[in-house]
Amino acid sequence: MNECVDFTEEEISCFEKLDLNSNVFNNESRLFKIRINDQIKVLKQFLYCDWDNKRLTTINTLIKNKDSFDERFIIPEKIALYGDEMMGYIMRYVDNYNLSDVLKSNEFPISFKKDMLKQIGEILLYTDKIRKQNKELSDFYIGDLQTNNFMYDKHYKVLTVCDLDSCKISKKINYPSLYLNCNQYILFVGDKYPINCYGDNIINRNTDIYCYIMLILSFLYGDSVYKLGLSEYNKYLEHLINNGLSSELVDLFARIYSEDDNINPVDLIDAIPDDISKFHKSYCKFIRKN
Repeated sequence: MNECVDFTEEEISCFEKLDLNSNVFNNESRLFKIRINDQIKVLKQFLYCDWDNKRLTTINTLIKNKDSFDERFIIPEKIALYGDEMMGYIMRYVDNYNLSDVLKSNEFPISFKKDMLKQIGEILLYTDKIRKQNKELSDFYIGDLQTNNFMYDKHYKVLTVCDLDSCKISKKINYPSLYLNCNQYILFVGDKYPINCYGDNIINRNTDIYCYIMLILSFLYGDSVYKLGLSEYNKYLEHLINNGLSSELVDLFARIYSEDDNINPVDLIDAIPDDISKFHKSYCKFIRKN
């Protein structure tokens, strides 16, 4: 096991709780702001004592291979202990804006928001590089790629990806993803989005890019696009083209429901116009209102 930090009951009682964004649903852990060796860190404490082996394996593998990642990845640094009990892990503290808030706020210009979307695509390009360069990370995928798992680092001025304890790190380790679990239509796209014997999605490059595209579309639509039926989805793509969005970009959006491998749309993010109001769901009269 990698290096650990053992906390006393007195130290734990002094931890400063970090409140999550009100839009973030979290029932498995709590975050605390702590100080170690005059450095501010974050402790992610899991609420259940019986860690599963796959989570511990994931965290240890990330710690061991931390040099393969740059500042855009919030990697676990040390395992946190209370006595003989594993309570969580330590990671870098980020003075941040949550991406979910950034994309919804009127305080940030569209150009900044588009840059954030572009940086997600660049992070995915970097994961391609990681898989090729590090044998132990040859099956590394972000998995649960959604707005609440990205933060804009005010210090480094880059987008960062967090909650990597739920990433895919090997063929045997797999965690659920919001956009995948909530969309039944991907089950009918051949072997592109495979499932295991338990009916869970197996994370791969196609699923990471699928989640990225769903994130982009949800930003344009102003709501969760994965909830749209296939007919509504295709009509929405027509709506995007008819209202000025690049047909080349929309073709990549359409590709997620074909048997062809998904293509990272990062190079086409600049084609999104600064006025996205006509892409909002309020302009889509053909979509059923629940």
